Amino acid sequence: MNDSFMQSYIPMSSIRNKLAVSIGKLAAMSSSALGKGTGEQIFGRIVDIADPNALKNLALNKRVIVISSTNGKTTTTRLIAQAFQKEHSNVLTNALGANQRAGLIAALASSKQGDNNEETFAILEVDERSLPGLFDEIQPELLIFGNLSRDQLDRFGEVSSISKSWQKMLEGYKGKVIANGNDPHIVFSLSNLESQLVTYVDTKSSWHDDANTCPKCGELLSWDKQSHFKCLSCNFSTPDDLAANSNQLIEEVTNSLKIPGKWNINNALLALWACRSFGIPDGTIFTSFGEVKEVSGRNAIFNLEGNKTVQLFLAKNPAGWNETLTHISKGSPRNTIFAFNCNIADGKDPSWLYDVDFESTPLKNIIVFGERELDMRLRLEIAGKKVTPTISITDAIAQCEKNSHTNIVASYTQFLKLSRTLPQLNKEAQSK
Repeated sequence: MNDSFMQSYIPMSSIRNKLAVSIGKLAAMSSSALGKGTGEQIFGRIVDIADPNALKNLALNKRVIVISSTNGKTTTTRLIAQAFQKEHSNVLTNALGANQRAGLIAALASSKQGDNNEETFAILEVDERSLPGLFDEIQPELLIFGNLSRDQLDRFGEVSSISKSWQKMLEGYKGKVIANGNDPHIVFSLSNLESQLVTYVDTKSSWHDDANTCPKCGELLSWDKQSHFKCLSCNFSTPDDLAANSNQLIEEVTNSLKIPGKWNINNALLALWACRSFGIPDGTIFTSFGEVKEVSGRNAIFNLEGNKTVQLFLAKNPAGWNETLTHISKGSPRNTIFAFNCNIADGKDPSWLYDVDFESTPLKNIIVFGERELDMRLRLEIAGKKVTPTISITDAIAQCEKNSHTNIVASYTQFLKLSRTLPQLNKEAQSK
């Protein structure tokens, strides 16, 4: 755990809470020393137990900006925070993606004041299912809603349940919203808000498989080539007042990014409009975007022994896998590694693999490992792909040719492990 987090916690008044903070710091230090993570989670949990009002109290007198979606929220949060840090001295964020209650407490409590006379901005990624339960405590003045798609259905149910809970959460809300105007579930969740509060962004996102039916009446939606939707039964549709993203603006956003993928262009467009709403100049925004080369291991490139390079991608659900496959298929890499688990955080049911379009990808030599390697291998063989099973990341990399580049696509818990393992392999290769 870094020193600024340890030394700058905003003290609570009671002896009990101060003791809890001390214990939390000790637990956080132990967690970090044992390589179990950065310590924010265990710190936040202890503080929350000691003071049930901690989250609400810590959010007071801060300008809270919340980013929530199924895919892309960590990257969007990082892009926004990077731009705000160029314009403001006091910016808090949960940059590592700890987006539940404990992570928010840790982020809000960890502040190194740059200017005591300047207001503090808290730019927070919040889990889309947890947001309704945290909303009243954090009191956000701006919401950024990216997308809603199927994720861990065995735990959380269908997407419509989230959009309905968001709609109820927003009753009486008077803050501002930046939202993906091409996602029917997002648009439905905002349908009762005053129109002047919402800026809809035209992302032209291409994943529609989780939005085939109208969230308002249940009939089939019609989609055009611009990814605009309309229900022919009740006229529920893409909002008419989409924020104008000219070809020139999209080109500027695309050219400013160092992180790959069409999905990150969509994330950046949402981040752009969020930053604009606080008066940050486009030039500052584009410069800050270019400084983000990876986000908590996402899209990171590692140089390994044998002059091999690997790039790590996170894919958690059908939408994420299909977008990632489309991207990595363009480069025709010699090798592709899929690392696949089905732990609780991944979703225990892997049947959604059959909603991923492996058939259309031109990838040929695919190496697979993970706790559910057999499920992935079976799916790929059904899709007609050549598959080489292995037992670990080191064995998988050993299968790759020297002087070659490999893309690694990992499920969530595999991604967390690889985010720790690959930097170590990179370090070992550099020391030889």
